[in-house]
Amino acid sequence: MNIKKLCNLAIATFIIIFSMSGCKNNSDQDVSVFYMIDKEVSDSTGNSISILYGDDISSMDLVLNKDTLHLIQEKVDNGLSYRNNTYRYVELKDKIYIFKNGKTVFESIKKDNLNKK
Repeated sequence: MNIKKLCNLAIATFIIIFSMSGCKNNSDQDVSVFYMIDKEVSDSTGNSISILYGDDISSMDLVLNKDTLHLIQEKVDNGLSYRNNTYRYVELKDKIYIFKNGKTVFESIKKDNLNKK
């Protein structure tokens, strides 16, 4: 395992542990949000991202270059799209794209090569 993947795994583990601190619902019972690493995706230069989903798919956390991004799902006609004020994640056909302020900062290799966890 190379250093970059080890760092991404360590960051993702920290996010999982940190996010497991419970929150309260109306009945004062502890409700924990559990994240799981759903995908680790690489681009043609070897950069990788980790994608974490919570209990539903309305939002996701993405580890990109040691930064954790929280993105909210947006409705689109084709594919999947998540965004925040700066970043946008798009999964379309056989590729994943990440844009920062409209500029492409990540483009995955073909979806067949995604490492589904």
